[in-house]
Amino acid sequence: MKGTKKVWILGSGFSKSLGGPLLYELISKKTAEETAVTFPKLTGREIVYKVYAAGLNSLWSHAEEFLDYVDTALMSDSPRRMIFQRHLSHAILDTFGRVDPSYTVEVFREAAILTVAAECSTLTTNCDVRSEAWAPYVDWACKLSDDDAIITFNYDLVLETVGIDKHVRAIGAPTVAFPTGAKDGRLHELNGLGICPIYKLHGSVDWAFKDDAPTKRISGLHEAMQDDGYRPLIATPGATKTRYVNKMLRQVWDKGLSAILDAQVIVFIGYRFPPSDSEARTRLLHAIKCNKQPYLKVHTVLGPNVHEPDVVRLTGLLTHTLNAAGRIDASQSHMWNYAAPVPDMYSIVTQPLFAQDFLTVIHPGELYDEQLGQRMLKNRVQFPHGTQ
Repeated sequence: MKGTKKVWILGSGFSKSLGGPLLYELISKKTAEETAVTFPKLTGREIVYKVYAAGLNSLWSHAEEFLDYVDTALMSDSPRRMIFQRHLSHAILDTFGRVDPSYTVEVFREAAILTVAAECSTLTTNCDVRSEAWAPYVDWACKLSDDDAIITFNYDLVLETVGIDKHVRAIGAPTVAFPTGAKDGRLHELNGLGICPIYKLHGSVDWAFKDDAPTKRISGLHEAMQDDGYRPLIATPGATKTRYVNKMLRQVWDKGLSAILDAQVIVFIGYRFPPSDSEARTRLLHAIKCNKQPYLKVHTVLGPNVHEPDVVRLTGLLTHTLNAAGRIDASQSHMWNYAAPVPDMYSIVTQPLFAQDFLTVIHPGELYDEQLGQRMLKNRVQFPHGTQ
């Protein structure tokens, strides 16, 4: 749909059908086995899985809570540090038959981050974009243009991999906004007509950083395993995520949020605003509230069960945000006389589909109500100081 500004907000559910793990499925038996085969030289993995299993259902319920717990344990005055260190010592003793005082919480966290990066890298390592599973993603990517922008919270390289297909023109590794400096968050500017920018707000498995050094791209996770001080730039749940977002990823966020301000269509695919991620929830909802378009249409794609708590919660967050912006639901549009000022409007469509279903069947004309959008734009031009 040429000329309609669209922003696609992607979460882990976007990559699910390709074999990508959801956030709470990380550090599981399934991903452990796949990672061991794909990255056999990854050190420290066994300790990570042992500690995770030891505290499962007592200290944490899933990987999201586990990563947050580890992050909090970094603080020297946190009660969690003592508790976590005890579990860590037991795992080290069980694995090596001796205690190793040098294996601190800080060392463990780096191993945990590498493990997560490895698990998120397996689905694109040696994959074939010509396979049946990738077809909906390639077809969708072929329709993208410079009217589109992608915001993703995924660390994986699915979008970059889709861009390898010869028929895809708008996205790929070159269209990913890359932070080139750790100190000031400088952003590698994207150039080229027809491209769709990709903003990876929580980093990427092929990005690496080191304090007081430029962020760099790495060709594979094996580079992040080298003892050169560089670590994967992925903002996992926990207190340090805010530091990453406000420092190394700052301008990636600024550019991505700016795209939301001008969007006529916003599509959430597999992203639910994780309850623990207040940073993303606050900033994205604020950008949506400040959207400049007289009519905004939002689609949510979280699966066929539209009564699941995550679906209901996402709809509620969006509804309250748009109502607070002074907008009215477009279902009430028939009640207004367009010869007078009309409030800004919105629609929220809950799609009862998985990501791959939506990418397969959605027609460009369904994404936006062009007639209503034009009517609202004309009304705003005619009454620039009306009730909007």
